[in-house]
Amino acid sequence: MISSQQPISSYQDILVQVATPTSVGMGFLLPEWKVIVTCEHIVRGNENVVIQRLESRKTFVKVLYLDNSLDIAFLELPEEWAANSLEIATLSNIETEIPVWIAAIPESKAKIIKTELTDTIEQTDKITYLELDIPVTSDQSGCPVMDSQSRILGINSAMYSINDTFAFALASDYIIQALIHFYKKQQSFHNQIVTKCFECHYLAAASELKHEKCPNCGKKLSLEIENYEPEGIARTIENLLEITGHNVDLTRKGPNSWEVERGSATIHIIYNESDGYIVGDAILCRLSQEPRQELYQYLLQQNYLLKGLNFSIKGSEIVLSVLIFERDLNMETGSILLQNLFERADYYDNVLVEEFGAEWLFK
Repeated sequence: MISSQQPISSYQDILVQVATPTSVGMGFLLPEWKVIVTCEHIVRGNENVVIQRLESRKTFVKVLYLDNSLDIAFLELPEEWAANSLEIATLSNIETEIPVWIAAIPESKAKIIKTELTDTIEQTDKITYLELDIPVTSDQSGCPVMDSQSRILGINSAMYSINDTFAFALASDYIIQALIHFYKKQQSFHNQIVTKCFECHYLAAASELKHEKCPNCGKKLSLEIENYEPEGIARTIENLLEITGHNVDLTRKGPNSWEVERGSATIHIIYNESDGYIVGDAILCRLSQEPRQELYQYLLQQNYLLKGLNFSIKGSEIVLSVLIFERDLNMETGSILLQNLFERADYYDNVLVEEFGAEWLFK
């Protein structure tokens, strides 16, 4: 009989965010295998990616394994990242019409969502997927599907979604098979990125692909690592981040998007090419269940006094923002505006919590 317990703490323990200059998604820890599992399309073209656990600092890790046919990738697991080992269920032990949990990433922390595993579907490629009663967006790719017993049932990918009503997740059997296949030959890879041939399933290390052919069957197979170089406004923003003291590689979070940590505040910078605006949002803290009137008065007062910055409340989060039009962006004014946002964010979050009763984001 399946327990009705919600596995939220177990889920958060293994969940990670994954980011590259061109994509963003999720992954999850498998400590017994010493890897992080994510989707291949998220990390494609990158030798290293940025990962972050809930309430932890960002770090770089190596990409170890790529499987384009199943949309699976393995990443290096940092040695200091401990987590409980969870059972990976096989299809023979998975029931349908049961509650399951997946994740989404709002601005400040992961949100665990309850949905239903309605069926298992075998597609024409003979691969079995889990049908979930909820659509999946691109930034939810890579998150695990977990049941009420904290078992991993599969991995979500927006690549499998076909409409706005339901989604498919790859069954965990294929994750197990990929892990076993990878580890049987791991020592022969000599710390290189490995990719799987779509035709013969041979695992080829990067050094074997100089002629872009599978060394086993001769079919076309390549491993293209991109050297990302920002252009235009994105380059200007990254130059500004560098001169304000930030590691640009760690700030990148998908196309035209950056995330900066300053003290306990998290600052999101987004360039909207369609309207030409650069938006910087510093998420400082959140409202308590019964916010004090003095807090609202203080925010309104600061909005009157501040120059170039503005307080707002989004949901329960208190946000300090800057808005810059691309035509007004240059190194001099941009560095002043961004540095002001970073410094004020690091100041105001403490004031709002300690003096006006707001709450830290990860309390």
